[in-house]
Amino acid sequence: MKKINKGQFSYDYFISMIIFILFVAYIAFQIMALRPAYLREVRNEILRSESYQLSDLLVNDPGEPLNWDVASVKRIGLSNEINKTNYLSVAKIVKLASLCPQAGYSTSFPQLFGVDKKYQFSIIVKNITSGLPLADCHPSSIIAARAINTSIKRVVVLDSGEYGEVTVQMW
Repeated sequence: MKKINKGQFSYDYFISMIIFILFVAYIAFQIMALRPAYLREVRNEILRSESYQLSDLLVNDPGEPLNWDVASVKRIGLSNEINKTNYLSVAKIVKLASLCPQAGYSTSFPQLFGVDKKYQFSIIVKNITSGLPLADCHPSSIIAARAINTSIKRVVVLDSGEYGEVTVQMW
């Protein structure tokens, strides 16, 4: 029987300790390498969710008050008062088009859509049948360029009987 004195390490213990430390270091470096990509994807999903919520609010909500105008608007919605899914009022689209240049990109304008102030967005409503743009609402100047940009397009029916497309871009 081999006698080991106190305070001495065997070669097996030393080699297994080195292998364990290398394994833990490898796992730590792999996690650190994946973290930026993971965080970028999380931010992208949050932005995609915000832009979808904005498009859904525009397309399926009549706004507040129900028949809002430029002076009395609390929340912008383009849905017709009939409350059909993806059925938009051309009159409300015209009101939105007239509201965008007046509001510019003041602090109260994104609040009319329920959008967080840290995001910028643009809304384009186009008549697909005739090809004419109905509303183009975007910031007058881009405050900060972001690498993450998302776009949601939704096909809608206008109360004039034509088809339209609502595009919401957010960055």
